[in-house]
Amino acid sequence: MTEGNSSKTLPQVLNSPQKYRELDLHLEALPVSASAVNPEEILSFQLEYFEKAMDNALVQGLETLVIIHGSGSGVLRNEIHRRLSQNRHIRFFRDAKREKFGYGATEVSF
Repeated sequence: MTEGNSSKTLPQVLNSPQKYRELDLHLEALPVSASAVNPEEILSFQLEYFEKAMDNALVQGLETLVIIHGSGSGVLRNEIHRRLSQNRHIRFFRDAKREKFGYGATEVSF
Protein backbone atom coordinates (compact mmCIF):
# COMPACT_ATOMS: atom_id res chain seq x y z
CA MET A 1 0.00 0.00 0.00
CA THR A 2 1.26 3.45 -0.73
CA GLU A 3 2.34 5.62 2.16
CA GLY A 4 -0.61 8.04 2.34
CA ASN A 5 -3.47 5.55 2.03
CA SER A 6 -3.46 4.07 5.52
CA SER A 7 -4.27 7.37 7.20
CA LYS A 8 -7.48 8.08 5.26
CA THR A 9 -10.41 9.10 7.41
CA LEU A 10 -13.83 7.53 7.30
CA PRO A 11 -16.50 9.29 5.26
CA GLN A 12 -18.99 11.48 7.08
CA VAL A 13 -21.76 8.92 6.67
CA LEU A 14 -19.90 6.68 9.10
CA ASN A 15 -19.39 9.48 11.57
CA SER A 16 -23.00 10.66 11.68
CA PRO A 17 -25.22 9.38 14.50
CA GLN A 18 -27.46 6.60 13.18
CA LYS A 19 -28.36 3.07 14.11
CA TYR A 20 -28.13 1.70 10.56
CA ARG A 21 -25.41 2.45 8.05
CA GLU A 22 -24.00 1.29 4.77
CA LEU A 23 -20.33 0.90 3.95
CA ASP A 24 -19.47 0.70 0.25
CA LEU A 25 -16.10 -0.94 -0.32
CA HIS A 26 -16.01 -0.43 -4.08
CA LEU A 27 -12.75 1.37 -4.79
CA GLU A 28 -14.50 4.30 -6.47
CA ALA A 29 -16.56 4.85 -3.28
CA LEU A 30 -13.53 5.02 -0.97
CA PRO A 31 -11.69 8.25 -0.11
CA VAL A 32 -8.77 7.65 -2.43
CA SER A 33 -8.10 8.09 -6.11
CA ALA A 34 -8.08 4.77 -7.97
CA SER A 35 -4.76 5.80 -9.51
CA ALA A 36 -3.23 6.17 -6.03
CA VAL A 37 -3.62 2.45 -5.28
CA ASN A 38 -1.70 -0.22 -7.16
CA PRO A 39 -3.92 -3.02 -8.49
CA GLU A 40 -2.10 -5.52 -6.23
CA GLU A 41 -2.94 -3.39 -3.18
CA ILE A 42 -6.67 -2.87 -3.77
CA LEU A 43 -7.83 -5.81 -1.65
CA SER A 44 -5.53 -4.81 1.23
CA PHE A 45 -6.78 -1.23 1.05
CA GLN A 46 -10.43 -2.34 1.05
CA LEU A 47 -9.85 -4.64 4.02
CA GLU A 48 -8.00 -1.96 5.97
CA TYR A 49 -10.88 0.44 5.33
CA PHE A 50 -13.34 -2.28 6.39
CA GLU A 51 -11.47 -2.80 9.68
CA LYS A 52 -11.47 0.95 10.43
CA ALA A 53 -15.18 1.13 9.67
CA MET A 54 -15.90 -1.83 11.95
CA ASP A 55 -13.99 -0.17 14.79
CA ASN A 56 -15.89 3.05 14.16
CA ALA A 57 -19.23 1.20 14.11
CA LEU A 58 -18.50 -0.40 17.49
CA VAL A 59 -17.43 2.90 19.05
CA GLN A 60 -20.56 4.61 17.68
CA GLY A 61 -22.80 1.87 19.11
CA LEU A 62 -24.23 0.81 15.76
CA GLU A 63 -26.89 -1.87 15.70
CA THR A 64 -26.56 -2.76 12.01
CA LEU A 65 -24.04 -2.18 9.26
CA VAL A 66 -24.44 -3.21 5.63
CA ILE A 67 -21.14 -3.85 3.92
CA ILE A 68 -21.35 -3.48 0.16
CA HIS A 69 -18.53 -5.58 -1.25
CA GLY A 70 -19.89 -6.40 -4.70
CA SER A 71 -20.32 -9.86 -6.16
CA GLY A 72 -17.24 -10.19 -8.39
CA SER A 73 -15.09 -13.26 -7.77
CA GLY A 74 -16.03 -13.43 -4.08
CA VAL A 75 -12.53 -12.85 -2.71
CA LEU A 76 -13.44 -9.68 -0.78
CA ARG A 77 -16.74 -11.15 0.44
CA ASN A 78 -15.06 -14.34 1.66
CA GLU A 79 -12.37 -12.43 3.54
CA ILE A 80 -14.94 -10.12 5.13
CA HIS A 81 -17.03 -13.12 6.22
CA ARG A 82 -13.93 -14.80 7.65
CA ARG A 83 -13.09 -11.71 9.68
CA LEU A 84 -16.69 -11.23 10.82
CA SER A 85 -16.85 -14.84 12.03
CA GLN A 86 -13.82 -14.18 14.26
CA ASN A 87 -15.14 -10.93 15.73
CA ARG A 88 -16.68 -11.46 19.18
CA HIS A 89 -18.73 -8.23 18.90
CA ILE A 90 -20.81 -9.56 16.00
CA ARG A 91 -24.19 -11.08 16.91
CA PHE A 92 -24.70 -12.38 13.38
CA PHE A 93 -24.11 -11.57 9.74
CA ARG A 94 -25.98 -12.60 6.61
CA ASP A 95 -26.53 -11.65 2.99
CA ALA A 96 -28.22 -8.25 2.85
CA LYS A 97 -31.58 -7.75 1.15
CA ARG A 98 -31.18 -8.79 -2.46
CA GLU A 99 -33.97 -6.46 -3.55
CA LYS A 100 -31.90 -3.47 -2.47
CA PHE A 101 -28.29 -4.64 -2.78
CA GLY A 102 -28.34 -7.54 -5.22
CA TYR A 103 -25.91 -10.32 -4.32
CA GLY A 104 -23.04 -8.08 -3.30
CA ALA A 105 -23.68 -7.03 0.31
CA THR A 106 -23.53 -8.43 3.82
CA GLU A 107 -25.64 -7.23 6.76
CA VAL A 108 -23.89 -7.24 10.14
CA SER A 109 -25.69 -7.06 13.49
CA PHE A 110 -23.75 -5.96 16.59
